[in-house]
Amino acid sequence: MLLSDFDFPFDPALVADHPVIPRDRARLLVLDRQGEGCMLHRQVADLPSLLQPGDLVVVNNTKVMPARVPARVRSNGKL
Repeated sequence: MLLSDFDFPFDPALVADHPVIPRDRARLLVLDRQGEGCMLHRQVADLPSLLQPGDLVVVNNTKVMPARVPARVRSNGKL
């Protein structure tokens, strides 16, 4: 596997810099598994109407730790 295998077109403008206010207006991508398997664009506020008794909700509460890794790149023995 090469690092270049992970190269793909990417628009940084599509990544949120901060949470949506109010938080329940955040976007939610829903896979319709009972229908044709299409994806639906919903909001977090719609979540209670999407859940059925017995459904499992897994919450990811991890955070990104701000960190900086010092490094030097050498090319032909030069900095």
